[in-house]
Amino acid sequence: INLYVMKTKKSLSIQEIDDGSSISFDEFLAEEFGRPGTDERKKNDAKIEAAEMMMVLKEIRKQNKIKLKTVANILGVDESVVSKLESSNKDIQLGTLTRYVESMKGHLQLSFTIGTKKQIFDLV
Repeated sequence: INLYVMKTKKSLSIQEIDDGSSISFDEFLAEEFGRPGTDERKKNDAKIEAAEMMMVLKEIRKQNKIKLKTVANILGVDESVVSKLESSNKDIQLGTLTRYVESMKGHLQLSFTIGTKKQIFDLV
């Protein structure tokens, strides 16, 4: 699947077909966060991963026909807050991410490796 990002002033959306008004996800990343290998891009890698993760989660929510309102109600926030969360390039707090995934009846794991030691935490 080729993913394309539709850029508007307020949000980003993903399309599978390029209709001429979109750019590839790699082009979007280069424009917004710098070309791969540059210092600018290295500084923005965490933001890129957060943006990718939220785009994927949004698509999963839509594919599973889970309404924005449902997620918002479970999180105890307005729909606009969830919409902004899904379309923002900002880092998301771990607690918020955990509740977001939980609102879709999902399972979230956090894993990290330091040296040869690997740790996995079940968060939801």
